[in-house]
Amino acid sequence: MATQTRVLRAALDPSSLAARLCPVLDISLVAMAAAVWYVHPQEGAWPLALIGIGWLLRFVVYGYLTQSTPFDLPLLLFLASAFLSVNLAFSQGQQWLDSVAPLLWAWAKFWTIVPALALFVAVANLRGVRQVWWFARVYACLAVATTLYFVATNDWQVRGGKFDLLTQLGALLSEPLPDVPGRRLHPNVFGGVIAMLVPFCLALWREARARRREFIAWGAVTLIALFGLLMSASRGAWLAVAFVALVWALWRELSAGAARSRVRLGVLAPVLLGGALVLGAFADLGTIQVSANPGASSVISRIALWQGGLSLAQDYLFTGGGLGAFPMLYSTYVLQVPVFFIAHAHNVWLDMVLDQGLLGLIAFGWLLVLACVLSLRGLRLLNAQQTRQATLARWLLEAALASLLVTLVHGLVDDIAFGSRALLLLFVPFGVMAALYRRFPAMQVTVRWRVGFPRGRLNARVGSLPWRW
Repeated sequence: MATQTRVLRAALDPSSLAARLCPVLDISLVAMAAAVWYVHPQEGAWPLALIGIGWLLRFVVYGYLTQSTPFDLPLLLFLASAFLSVNLAFSQGQQWLDSVAPLLWAWAKFWTIVPALALFVAVANLRGVRQVWWFARVYACLAVATTLYFVATNDWQVRGGKFDLLTQLGALLSEPLPDVPGRRLHPNVFGGVIAMLVPFCLALWREARARRREFIAWGAVTLIALFGLLMSASRGAWLAVAFVALVWALWRELSAGAARSRVRLGVLAPVLLGGALVLGAFADLGTIQVSANPGASSVISRIALWQGGLSLAQDYLFTGGGLGAFPMLYSTYVLQVPVFFIAHAHNVWLDMVLDQGLLGLIAFGWLLVLACVLSLRGLRLLNAQQTRQATLARWLLEAALASLLVTLVHGLVDDIAFGSRALLLLFVPFGVMAALYRRFPAMQVTVRWRVGFPRGRLNARVGSLPWRW
């Protein structure tokens, strides 16, 4: 009885110590499990125990294991298709662990998807806008830590870089730094990760404009993130961030509706559009460099790569070729060479259907439709509210939607979000939306359909499924 009273008190009082520490421990345990699988994917399923401890903590503190979200069904379908694909993959043996591509081993990719989904659950169970806001702060600071790590550990002496000036600058900055142990990040992977984090940095910076110290601090964080994005030399990430920044700025100006906003819009739109066109003309996205050594054999046409990927997708449409299957399928059946050539198809949709088939593609598309419906409706309803909570929720929703859009735009020319270990962050925007969804009843959307029967009709509700485990 006393235990039940303590659980109920923590559930009703968000300011209690247990209620405040539980999300921190929950996300930390997921991060620990992800770190184990990142370094040693051959460890198998035992890191699930760390994730299970987080679920147990939620039960002890709040009285439930997890709460429902609108994204539960498509995420379960995505996980089921991943499990099916890992058992269909030819690269199941641990001998694939030491291959050139870290996710070529099917189980390594599966044990990256699992903590990514666990992180979604942990974020979705955050209680209150304040907790989600604090998570966004920590999440944005990840851009600073990742930038510093990349600058310190990247091999700037490798020839054949995309931009010699950036290579020279990176070598100059890293020269006085000690040799940092650990895994090296590929510049394109690093650029994709930073691109996913930049919208949260921008949201925190813009929200703090009325508080000078915070404004300066988050401005510095944003500048470091943008500097890291520049140093990555990832042209696809540059274009994705520039495009989303343009759309976001236009969205906010149009939402303001005032005459002064229309004047600013008339000035802002040509400037941003011109900058995006210049950047697009400057970035040569027609070819992909697959080797650090310059030469004709070190590049491949994106169009040729996509054409080969599409031909493979037609053969493996329903089941997929298995997790991490693209590199060897492409080498064997398209290039007809028995060696590794390229890690992924440089298109997130193509890689997803090649790995997980039609089920995985449907699940991810379902997620995106729900995310757009919920976030856009939530933004429209929250615009009518002037409270501090509503303001924070608007910035969080906009940042999550912008981060998701960056991932999709970048995913048209490269596949960092699904084809690398950046997959760990793929479902974070959905988690932010789910956490806010429960805090504002006005955001809740019920999608209905009717199925006719000879003697009646069955009404089904999807998008708001009220259950707790």
